[in-house]
Amino acid sequence: MAGFTLTSFVEIDLPPNRDFAKSLLHFFITTSICVNFLCVAMVTFVTVWGSGKALRGLDGSMDFAVDSMNGERTFIFACFAFGVLATLGCLCSATWVLMETEVAIVATVIIVTTMYMVCSEARRIRNNFYMTDEEMVNFTELSTVYPSIRGQAAKSAPNTPVQQQHGYVSPSPTKGRND
Repeated sequence: MAGFTLTSFVEIDLPPNRDFAKSLLHFFITTSICVNFLCVAMVTFVTVWGSGKALRGLDGSMDFAVDSMNGERTFIFACFAFGVLATLGCLCSATWVLMETEVAIVATVIIVTTMYMVCSEARRIRNNFYMTDEEMVNFTELSTVYPSIRGQAAKSAPNTPVQQQHGYVSPSPTKGRND
């Protein structure tokens, strides 16, 4: 996408009599380059720093990193979608700058149909894979198995499958007390 956008910016000879189309072309070129760059930068930051925290952080860092990386997805997907639509906006503007009116109309219909298909298919696929909070795995069971994850001591006997699987033994209520 960046190659097309940059080519639109550098290579296209703009005729002098199509000012509105040229203005739209410049707007979409700038938007496309900036938003797509932002998307790539955010993906890089989240991937590098998130995985680094998950792998090298203290107990509980992996859970925090996964949850935080998951939280960044909406912004990243929005940037990606906006960048795709801005790139298609570049293409649409270029058709009106470079093509005859009849051909530009046909090209615009195809481009707008593509925009619609990208949005509707993205929505359909997202709804296919969307999970509510109740459907997601959470790691609250692990906080009772490994008390240091949440910084607090567990107070109950093993009552969850994870606790039983790891042989958790409830701490003695009098342990550490000076009676």
